[in-house]
Amino acid sequence: CMSNMKQVALAIHMYAADHKNQLPDYRKLEQELKPYLKNTEVLRCNAAKGKLPHYKMNSKCQGDEKALADPAGTIMLFECDAKGRPEHRHGGTINLAYLDGHVKATAAGQVKPGMWTPQAGD
Repeated sequence: CMSNMKQVALAIHMYAADHKNQLPDYRKLEQELKPYLKNTEVLRCNAAKGKLPHYKMNSKCQGDEKALADPAGTIMLFECDAKGRPEHRHGGTINLAYLDGHVKATAAGQVKPGMWTPQAGD
């Protein structure tokens, strides 16, 4: 699952590089990333049920990726349930991909509100 998220995060950055640093539209993530993924199955978690995409892009991560501050502290991609809400499905942890591209498993209590809202860079 973490490997899948890493591949999706890389695809997001490749998309931005080809689109003047603009991040893909979170509502059309699978569609916009398809040319950057060898296999769209990386958008699904083996631990989740159903065929829906199991990862969702943070809707606050929009626009010019270079203009967003704290890329290492801003959640870009997260595991979600069928309604698009964050879901802890790996022993009480949730896998998160950050704006800088790193991915890590995070316990529920360690996800802070400010991690969802990127700030404009100075």
